[in-house]
Amino acid sequence: QETEYTGPHEGRTQGDAAATAIHAPGVKPLITEPSLAVDSSECKQTRHADDSTAAGRLCEIKKRWDTLCIRGPEHGHQPKPPKTAPTAKEDRPQTAKQMFKGSGTQ
Repeated sequence: QETEYTGPHEGRTQGDAAATAIHAPGVKPLITEPSLAVDSSECKQTRHADDSTAAGRLCEIKKRWDTLCIRGPEHGHQPKPPKTAPTAKEDRPQTAKQMFKGSGTQ
């Protein structure tokens, strides 16, 4: 009998205490590789479970995003541009829009 593989889905391991031990080593490259691509004094990240955010200079945030989009799939992570919303200080929204133009982000 053939078994159908459905692939990973969001929320699949929610509430499973053992999931952290399995999940953590898998996301480590997704944390470290984008961080190594940027000037850490200019761009900081924070994470909660499988969500992350970055703050800092727009050019560094864009480098981080680009690295995640390139390296993420190699580690089983598919970035979701429609769920990503670059934001900027009140005097720089056009800069952010221009910088992320064509990336599929909000």
